[in-house]
Amino acid sequence: MVNTITYPGNTYLDADCETAAFYDGELTGTTSLNGYSEEYRNDQLLKMPAVQLALEASVGFPVVSIDKIVRRLTLLQLSPTYEDDAGLKEFLGLSS
Repeated sequence: MVNTITYPGNTYLDADCETAAFYDGELTGTTSLNGYSEEYRNDQLLKMPAVQLALEASVGFPVVSIDKIVRRLTLLQLSPTYEDDAGLKEFLGLSS
């Protein structure tokens, strides 16, 4: 089985190639050439994924004082539609 972490954007066919329309061969219990090629493709994707993803952060959030957090929450409570990207970048530690 090919999961979404090692191969993002996969389909149900990647999860279970036996569900392919042309998987079964002529005789009961056999596999067609199309079915075999799906099995082979799944095996290759497991051994060598097309995309290598690292799902972990390299840096953490910056240290922000409790006073700044309270001021930000107060500002957002007083004006819920207020959008301040610069202020949010400060809290998340994002670059421009």
